[in-house]
Amino acid sequence: MARVILIFLFVALSFSPLDAGAWGIFSMLTTEKFDWLPTECAHRKFPMTLIKGDLILKDGHSLYVPAKAIIDNGWGELGSTHIVGETMKSLPVKLTATWFSYTENKFFSGDFELPYDSILKLVRTMISSRTGKKPTAYWFLVGFGPEGAVSVWVAAEGITEEVGNYKAKEVTLDWKVVLDNDDISRSDYINEVLRDSLTSQQQKELKEHGVLQGISGYYSKQYKYNLSVGGQTKRELWLRTLNGEQEYFDFNHTSNVRTYRGLPQNITVYWENKTGLGIGAHIFFDEAEINAAYKRLSAETGDRPMELKLEISDNPWVIHNSLNDGKYIILLNKTEVKPYSLP
Repeated sequence: MARVILIFLFVALSFSPLDAGAWGIFSMLTTEKFDWLPTECAHRKFPMTLIKGDLILKDGHSLYVPAKAIIDNGWGELGSTHIVGETMKSLPVKLTATWFSYTENKFFSGDFELPYDSILKLVRTMISSRTGKKPTAYWFLVGFGPEGAVSVWVAAEGITEEVGNYKAKEVTLDWKVVLDNDDISRSDYINEVLRDSLTSQQQKELKEHGVLQGISGYYSKQYKYNLSVGGQTKRELWLRTLNGEQEYFDFNHTSNVRTYRGLPQNITVYWENKTGLGIGAHIFFDEAEINAAYKRLSAETGDRPMELKLEISDNPWVIHNSLNDGKYIILLNKTEVKPYSLP
């Protein structure tokens, strides 16, 4: 009987004019669904509070983004987890969000159309870096940055890819949507949040310079470069970039064909030495040094091909880091490297 009903519905929809309700039913029946949850994030140096955020789904339903808490967990990092909605859900097509920025003392709000086809293709084709198979569940990260910047990522099992970058407008709202407490003034509460979220040096810089104009563009900027690792065998690494993305590289079995990516923030690399010992290292780039190197070699055009190279020596365990464009080489001497033996 169920088959007969579905066939009848398909025939009816194929040959009859559809009103809005009929289209809604048809969309619900034909929209692909996946296991995913929403979460939120913000830069550690730019704490935010999301007042209200909703993801509108392809089938017409909506799902809220966790709100009301102070967000300073890091750009592109997983935040609050609320188990909401059905396990299998349609993918989002739109984001609506309103939030408060503590470093700027401003409210921002906006509605943003998400690239559904690109998101669907990514979710269909994403492969787990750990298992080599399709992930069983996904995260939709929504990031709120200074100057009204909004980013949306899809994340699953060691991979995070940005699918949208937007700009909200400044709005005027009643302060009580952030804190409904007449005993604490707006300025006192903002200062309290900034003391908790920022280091002493960051507080000093904010007081002296404010939020630097164009800072959101700096974090989202991408350059044309690839990565290479020399000196060892069975090499693999995870790259995390300043625009909140995370990529996996397996130099022994697959090649990464992506061309443009954000400035490197940190790398975790694994390799096997000549005796078969497994070794890993966490590599933390100095933000000012890496930014200056990329700007210099790219001539700030962003489209000059470059290579970030890691050269690993055996004894002692040392990783030399450099950036080159095939002609010039810049050594990255301020990079912090922490090697360790794998169990």
